[in-house]
Amino acid sequence: MASSGLRGTVRAFAILSVAVTVGAGVAAGVVQATEAPATSEPGAAKVELGTNPFVGTFDADYYVNWAIQSGTATGEGKPASYRVPLSWTVKSTSTELVATDDAGVTVARGHAPSYYFGNNCRNGAGTEVPAAWTVLADPVPGTDLEAASTSAVETWVRTVARNADGVDAPLTSIESTPVTLNDGTAAVRSRVRVDLTVFNGPCLADQAELAATTIATDEGAVSLIQSRYLLSERAVGDRVWAGIAASLRAPD
Repeated sequence: MASSGLRGTVRAFAILSVAVTVGAGVAAGVVQATEAPATSEPGAAKVELGTNPFVGTFDADYYVNWAIQSGTATGEGKPASYRVPLSWTVKSTSTELVATDDAGVTVARGHAPSYYFGNNCRNGAGTEVPAAWTVLADPVPGTDLEAASTSAVETWVRTVARNADGVDAPLTSIESTPVTLNDGTAAVRSRVRVDLTVFNGPCLADQAELAATTIATDEGAVSLIQSRYLLSERAVGDRVWAGIAASLRAPD
């Protein structure tokens, strides 16, 4: 595990640790990086994608006592859902998270987030800093699941790979793979890794991983976004990570 001293805090983990629900609160939740190079080329990644963590089969018994999280942007209609272990913190289904572009304009929204605080980390203000988070991205038009999944990763990885000073962390290329979820639903999963060594702040690992598992619904393509620090201690393990992804369900 990386030092709990002044290692980097990037936008997503600063945002999500305070669980802001409106766009105006997002910027206020960002922790400024104290040390970082002036530029960073996303294409010149020092980090490798690594083996695929989203493997394994999960029968019903695996999910006994897991929390079911679901929600929609309007609070109406039939929402998609996913599961997380009871050790996670599940926020209200109406809690909103956003991803923004370089100008601070919202480019994606999500609802029904969950957080893993098992890393026992707090920032200088005493706020918990999660080692992992998940959120249901709001539906987007279209039926091309690979395109939607890749776009979701490209959009939401900005919340991990850019800090408040506009410094970008190096990324791997995005890998997209057709998958079958636990209930038999066809999906596409895309993933990327981020080199976080360019940032400074509390409890940061050297790398983070972000993935989008995307399914078709009557409202459009819905993605379960997952992001985690790749810690050596108190991390979310691969089997739990894969189990969360496999639990995604389309609305009944």
